[in-house]
Amino acid sequence: MAYFATPPAASPSSATSRTADRGRSLSRMSLGSEAATCVLRLRLPPGLPVLEDTLRFVTVYAKQRYVSRVAERVGVACYELLSNALDYGRIGSDVTLELHVDHNDVSVHVSNTAIGERIDMLEKHLARLKGDPARTYEAEMTRSLSGQGARAMLGLARVCHEAGMRIDCKVEGSMVSVSATCRR
Repeated sequence: MAYFATPPAASPSSATSRTADRGRSLSRMSLGSEAATCVLRLRLPPGLPVLEDTLRFVTVYAKQRYVSRVAERVGVACYELLSNALDYGRIGSDVTLELHVDHNDVSVHVSNTAIGERIDMLEKHLARLKGDPARTYEAEMTRSLSGQGARAMLGLARVCHEAGMRIDCKVEGSMVSVSATCRR
């Protein structure tokens, strides 16, 4: 396989405890009042065609653990977030995909290093999505179908509108982390 599954490691800033589940080491992150457990972490090295294989792996994983509508949402988020990270990330940088769960939610997190111009573009697009997801989806779909104007940013709009997931973004320097969350 062209990517590496790494056991989730607790980071000093976000980990609250470590627990074992069926022999796997899982990290727990504090997200608000609940603790989310990282159940899957994949580090994708640069330059390898990993999107389709990763999507198949995550889709099978999600179908084994969640009801079908949640597994479908996870698949859409995985594909779109990972595709964006691979397309818009800094050349030569790793991309990390994580799947987190807590008592109520499932989240797909994708992190990568990006250039400032792309970060600005992402933040503006997310602001439009948070303001009116349906209208943004329609505008991006129209732009995608017409092939005119700036490149369509349909992927994140699909995650919000079609999959009904909440999108969040965290930027620290040139490191971008985008997450999509839905109810279990």
